[in-house]
Amino acid sequence: MIPGADLAHIRTLAHEEISNLTSDDAVVIWGGSNDVNMNETSCGLKHSQNFINHRSNINSLALAAPHRHELQETLCINKETQVFNRKLHKIFKA
Repeated sequence: MIPGADLAHIRTLAHEEISNLTSDDAVVIWGGSNDVNMNETSCGLKHSQNFINHRSNINSLALAAPHRHELQETLCINKETQVFNRKLHKIFKA
């Protein structure tokens, strides 16, 4: 667990950590909030897609980026989080 890390950093570290896993193993990815927060949604999604493409031998599960309940519903960050989660779902569904 790496609080404050973006998906690029998580992907780099995960490369070493999960290199020996097989199809009997599973990886849970919980990240993306910082990518959405820094307006790097497309970059975060790209790293998620690359992770899936290069780790097809293991089971992967991505948790959605959390909604920012302390902020107004209409703020762009909450709308961007919805877009990010929808696209992330499509990546992992495939």
